[in-house]
Amino acid sequence: MAKKKNSKLANFFSNPKYVVLTAFVIVFAGIGAYKLYPSHASAKSAQDCKNSGSVVGARTSGECVKTLQAALNTINSNHNLSVDGYAGSATVAAIKTYQRSHGLTPDGVVGPMTWSSIVNAVNSRRYN
Repeated sequence: MAKKKNSKLANFFSNPKYVVLTAFVIVFAGIGAYKLYPSHASAKSAQDCKNSGSVVGARTSGECVKTLQAALNTINSNHNLSVDGYAGSATVAAIKTYQRSHGLTPDGVVGPMTWSSIVNAVNSRRYN
């Protein structure tokens, strides 16, 4: 006895228009979810920023700023920074708060010492 196919589903996926539409929805739903819920900071990317000599301060922008914002959110969920890659006043305030609470000079600039501390803090959050 032959198995009966689900004709509605078969008709749906036999129409290229619906296949493209389905792929479009899946891709953009995933992108939307990524932007709404960015992944936690990885110590590797913070380590990469430290190793590259990246310095983050007021009004800087780029991937290392995104890494920093995600790391600060991971370390202290009270920050709730927007991970937008721009170091505005909220990011600088979060940097200073982090620096104060970790015995660093609260200058609002993330250089080698602050990056090292952030890498260690992210690692300890990940494994504890």
